Amino acid sequence: MELFPLISIPVLYLFVAFLKPYFQPKIPFKICAICIAVSLTWLGMLVMLFLRKDVSLVTLGILMGMSVVGIMYRLEDFYKKKKIQNFWMVRLVVVVGGFYAVRMLLEQEWNWFLMIIIGSLVVMVFATVFFQGITHRDVTKRLDDCC
Repeated sequence: MELFPLISIPVLYLFVAFLKPYFQPKIPFKICAICIAVSLTWLGMLVMLFLRKDVSLVTLGILMGMSVVGIMYRLEDFYKKKKIQNFWMVRLVVVVGGFYAVRMLLEQEWNWFLMIIIGSLVVMVFATVFFQGITHRDVTKRLDDCC
């Protein structure tokens, strides 16, 4: 099973990169061939894991972690494009929440997995909506002045 990512990632990458010029103009968002290749690889490995096949949890976790970082960078581009402030907080939520969500998924702790995903989304929405126009220094000052 260790050879699966070594084969699937390059094959899927080349396949998506070859087809990208044909379907990219028809969709409203930018396609990343390597992101799709990595995501489809770990999704395939996750399915195999649930089908009780021999899958390396270390390899699966590394691939899923790569996707968490990719999601963070995609969100950063979105925040910059929309001129939404305070991505520093969202970045922390994506990385820490993503890490624990992957861990709970691999440990098949479904309740914790769902709580982490929902909690991370709530904090991201809160940070995006309520902290606009507030700098990191303002937040720490407000925390200091709360008592």
